[in-house]
Amino acid sequence: MQKRIITVIALLALVGCAQKSTETAKTPAADKSAKADAPKVTAPAPGKVAPAPKAAPKAPTAKAPTSMPMMPPKPAPLPAPSDVAAAPADAQKTASGLASKVIKKGTGTAKPGPTDKVKVHYTGWTTDGKMFDSSRTRGEPITFPLNRVIKGWTEGVGLMVVGEQRRLWIPAKMAYGEKPARPGAPSGNLTFDVELLEIVKPDTPEQRKTKFQAFSAAASKAADAVCACKDLTCARAAMMMMASVKPPDGQPTPAELKLMTPTMERLQKCGQKLQAAAAPRPTFPAPGAIVPPGGKPIPVGGAKPKAAPAPPAKK
Repeated sequence: MQKRIITVIALLALVGCAQKSTETAKTPAADKSAKADAPKVTAPAPGKVAPAPKAAPKAPTAKAPTSMPMMPPKPAPLPAPSDVAAAPADAQKTASGLASKVIKKGTGTAKPGPTDKVKVHYTGWTTDGKMFDSSRTRGEPITFPLNRVIKGWTEGVGLMVVGEQRRLWIPAKMAYGEKPARPGAPSGNLTFDVELLEIVKPDTPEQRKTKFQAFSAAASKAADAVCACKDLTCARAAMMMMASVKPPDGQPTPAELKLMTPTMERLQKCGQKLQAAAAPRPTFPAPGAIVPPGGKPIPVGGAKPKAAPAPPAKK
């Protein structure tokens, strides 16, 4: 082993010497070319002052950016139609006060019912022409059941067929009112352009049953996992697994609620225990303990806090 180490050291030394010898062999050639290219230096005549050498031109410095990169601008609001303030004379009117007009005829024949789920594109304006919401500027349509929206939408979209575009003039009483209770909601009469893209078919009884069984199994598995967890991080992971399984659409039936209630109660109980264990518990000093300002309690009979050192005396 020792002979092998010595041999390796010797080889390394030889390689280093060979590298030095090749470097020194290349150096003269580099010097000759440098001397050939270098300008000749002439000594000044006696009594004359040699001119100062010209300074080399400064390399251009890169300019720092004058402004930070900007965020992409928000989409511009869509312009309001010319009749945004009030319905024209040829608009269709209903007894409720809703007015509407077909802008583009549809291709379907069926109309959605008051509890059907629909997929639409829409834009809404106040009567002064200000756009307050639009799925088109977001670039994505919206899907919702017609019994979960304002009354003007439930009635107005119910008049449409798939592929149709219709303008709705909705009175305040069928929208959010003159003084909306919901923060940020527009007040007064509203005008909407709506395009009905699809009437989403509800699940068949067999489809709903299959979805419920899958969701019930996921909830039971999540409850077992959460109750076995020791911290909230573990519980969150279990809940994420449950959230990946969607429940059936709409409100649960009484039978579904009866089956799910024990699982959800167990899940809630175990989750509350973990939250209580994770909450910081206040500590109180023992009776008679000394609590220095900003310090920790000192038990009775324990060492007192050290006094601060006296400042040095002035000389």
